Amino acid sequence: MPPRHRAPFCGSLAGRDATIVLNSLPFVYIFLSAPLLRPAREEPGVVRVPGGRAILWLVAGAGLAATLVTLASAVIPPPDANDPLAFEVKLWGGLVVFAVLGFRVCRRARRTT
Repeated sequence: MPPRHRAPFCGSLAGRDATIVLNSLPFVYIFLSAPLLRPAREEPGVVRVPGGRAILWLVAGAGLAATLVTLASAVIPPPDANDPLAFEVKLWGGLVVFAVLGFRVCRRARRTT
């Protein structure tokens, strides 16, 4: 890739990685809560993981581990990044901005209801 095209491309990688992080965070909550929210006995309309509680913990643990590996790899700058610090600032700054916006929207929605 020509040098003049590399900087904008590497800058857009921080946005892509921020999207990966923001989209993966709900899976952390899902995998942490699945074993805890599993009903003790069968309920109508609820599909349970076959194999019992031990298999559910195993499946949730594997899903959580895969999600955490995804999150960890998304915050590592690519090897051809010209400025790794700028990559990290864009990534973490974007995450903070979108988290604050989400909390504000949630707070505003709670006030109106």
